[in-house]
Amino acid sequence: MAKVSVIIPVYNTAEYLDRCLLSVLDQTLTDIEIITVLDASPDDSIAVVQRRQHDGRIKIIQNTENKGLPATRNVGVRHASGEYIIHLDSDDFWLHKDMLKELYARAQADGCEMLRFNGYHYEDGVFGARIEDQLDIVNGNINQSRKLWSYRAVFLFFIQKRFIDEHNLAFTDGVNIGEDGVFLSAALCAAQTISSTSKCYYAYRYNRHSMMNKAWNFQEFMQEEDASQMISHNIQAHKEALNDYLYSRLKYYWPQKIAGKALDQLTQTERIMLYEHVRNNFSRLSLTHPELSGPTELSTGNEATKKLYHYFMASDFEQVDTHVVALHTNTLYALIKKRIKRARKILLKPLKQLIRSRHVN
Repeated sequence: MAKVSVIIPVYNTAEYLDRCLLSVLDQTLTDIEIITVLDASPDDSIAVVQRRQHDGRIKIIQNTENKGLPATRNVGVRHASGEYIIHLDSDDFWLHKDMLKELYARAQADGCEMLRFNGYHYEDGVFGARIEDQLDIVNGNINQSRKLWSYRAVFLFFIQKRFIDEHNLAFTDGVNIGEDGVFLSAALCAAQTISSTSKCYYAYRYNRHSMMNKAWNFQEFMQEEDASQMISHNIQAHKEALNDYLYSRLKYYWPQKIAGKALDQLTQTERIMLYEHVRNNFSRLSLTHPELSGPTELSTGNEATKKLYHYFMASDFEQVDTHVVALHTNTLYALIKKRIKRARKILLKPLKQLIRSRHVN
């Protein structure tokens, strides 16, 4: 039995795949297996993996047809024999050679079922912000820390294989949008011992062709909303986590990520059908976040969220459209203002230094 099974689903990432593989092959913890699952990739990804297959730790599994990311991850887990499972997307890479050695030692010392770590966003050779908030915990659980209520990045978890098997944890086949959230919400609720380190080991590459960045059809919007309902169902016994998840989705994720896409990519008829679906879901889940109590004409800072919630509940979908446009305009204005301020600061710095040096002289 290997200490760690590294599962790499591969689809159309030949350009980045070798760097991904090398970041695993160079690990100082050598007792590992590397399971590459090629999901009927149309490019020459298979050739990239085969060039590295002289290292006997690499296993190649090929789907005969494209099954999607959830099913492909499940194939990898089924073939895994390691004590721990870790996922790595094939266009991303790890940052430290001692990563697996350190994660394995920490998981063993804590005896935890899940160990979360951190990483950086990465675009065009430049590292950006951390993916998650900093969090250091030893054997906590979902009821003890709000910062554990993040369901978006399965590749930031080092998970005990026995724990996965005992709880029959798997990715939901056919859910290709929000699949990480569905899996992690179930896993985090099942786990009694979750540790976390703030150390950044992962480089998450911005992909212009990813599912979130490409255009969606109506069914994909509905699938994303259904995935959210699965997450809500998984955490329903944890009322504080559920309310925070729904409020965060309503305040940030839905208006900024989903509704904006819907305005651009769906017809008005399709949007109304989507909005009605969202309204029914929010209504059924009885969102009771304290910042949504009271009348809808409310304090600055919460007003936008409360109005949007009000419009949904009143089925005033024309106002939903109008409100989302306003939110995007305000967000864009704030972003432009921030960039202008930063540019002024950079441009004025040499001038200030020159004035300061003349005063000294």
